[in-house]
Amino acid sequence: MKNKLIFTGIAGILIGFSSCDRVEQPYYDIAACPPVSFPDTSGTVRNMLFEEFTGHTCGNCPSGAYDLREVWQPLYGERLVIVSIHAGAFAYVDAPGGYTADYTTVAGEEYNTFFNVTGYPSGMLNRVPYAGSAVIGKANWGNAFNIEAPKPLEIDLQMYLEYDSINDPYSLCVHMRSKFLTSKTGTYNVVGYFVEDSIVSKQKNYPGAQGDPTYANPYDVNYVHRHVLRDNIGGTWGVNMWSGNASAGTDTTISLKYNFTARDTVDFDHRKHHYYFVGYIFDFDTKEIHQVIEKKFIE
Repeated sequence: MKNKLIFTGIAGILIGFSSCDRVEQPYYDIAACPPVSFPDTSGTVRNMLFEEFTGHTCGNCPSGAYDLREVWQPLYGERLVIVSIHAGAFAYVDAPGGYTADYTTVAGEEYNTFFNVTGYPSGMLNRVPYAGSAVIGKANWGNAFNIEAPKPLEIDLQMYLEYDSINDPYSLCVHMRSKFLTSKTGTYNVVGYFVEDSIVSKQKNYPGAQGDPTYANPYDVNYVHRHVLRDNIGGTWGVNMWSGNASAGTDTTISLKYNFTARDTVDFDHRKHHYYFVGYIFDFDTKEIHQVIEKKFIE
């Protein structure tokens, strides 16, 4: 497969793997990825990014993952993009306890601090505040969805993944194009997330409704971690896409190169089928996310 241009895709398959390596950012190089042309089309639906804060020693966190998987994902389908951010004390390595995997990232920890996450599980829906806070407890996730889901799309976002598996198998170019559908003023950045799905490692899981009822073992070494944030492309707060006044129809394209780390190339032929890339555009001042799109690395 050479110079493969991938467009859209979403799925998740089970795989067993864990890693203790930590990735430093950024791993991107704008000059290495000449921009590509995008079709002159626009989306019509505003998607939603749910960033779930969790950790492997948090016993009630699996209840949040369960709700996202069994309730909210089926309800909103591909409109809902889920990313699990392992951050805070519950995400730290606890070797004596058998929690040896490190899923924390530099950006994840910064989000955890910046948004003042104090309870787990909790999450942010497009980073729009509910009851005065962008970080929303599980009991209010449904209320937040009811408010956010009907909102119209104001900024469209397209994303292409350009991958040359023969000549450059451990990197790719991530191209993103934004198009303002209404006039807006402000500073808008784009961020890329590298996400790995279905990683198996130990998770504390309280019994019954306090945890994920599909797992009987309260300390399950075969727990499947979904939608795990592994790295940011463009840094914690991304790359500027537009600043100032933008009239309807304004469109901008930016291209970033991402290099997989040594951690992510282990068993690459197998794991790459569980790699995803998430791109989103947000208002830098308010942090509100206006559009998000997810693509599977290998279709």
